[in-house]
Amino acid sequence: MEIDIREVIRTQIYRDGGSLGISFRDVEGVHRTLMFKVASATPQKSSEGLLYKTYNAACLITYIESEYKSPVTGISYPKTDVSEITVSWEDASELLNQLEKFKDTCDSESIERFESMLSIASHEKHVYVL
Repeated sequence: MEIDIREVIRTQIYRDGGSLGISFRDVEGVHRTLMFKVASATPQKSSEGLLYKTYNAACLITYIESEYKSPVTGISYPKTDVSEITVSWEDASELLNQLEKFKDTCDSESIERFESMLSIASHEKHVYVL
């Protein structure tokens, strides 16, 4: 999955129990988010006693900004259309590798989230040990 990336906007942990995301803009200015959806908000315990979270899907969310003009008043308003597609873990890893060159522009918290996403995408069971 090749996207010509211009900048990283932010990384985030969602309040659904730990889904992770990294938002960025491509060279055309389109805002996108690579998101790893957590399977369960409750951490699981391995046979070795380690706590971990499992991620069940990687998806790419695209935000297309446009304008809506009211047919009644003629006033224009900003409008954002959102599309979400599921991507393979291989495509997610490839995209993260493309984003890695922007890591130096991020704060330490964002770098930690980014490293977590790299680990999850490359793990055969897509888990993150807490």
